[in-house]
Amino acid sequence: MRMVYLRLATGDSAPHAPTLRAALDAYTAPDDMVEHIYVEARGDRTELVFFLHEDVGDRAPQTVGRLWRRAASDLTRLGEWTVLETTALLPADPDAPDED
Repeated sequence: MRMVYLRLATGDSAPHAPTLRAALDAYTAPDDMVEHIYVEARGDRTELVFFLHEDVGDRAPQTVGRLWRRAASDLTRLGEWTVLETTALLPADPDAPDED
């Protein structure tokens, strides 16, 4: 599993999380390998975590960027938002020793 975190400044137009998730799902294509999108809207910021299939490999951040641009170009209210941060997240390794 590959995960990419996307933090956005949404101003006063922060959406209802399920509405945004559904809109983004509509813009995913099978070759994007998106398995799930988590959305949390907080005031003037929105945070998203994209869960992608492992086979997307190191292309995960580029895939999320392409998906976001595709959605933002068609949905005008998204185009007004500002991407503040995009970060590839490493999944937790359940076999890794504790760092105490």
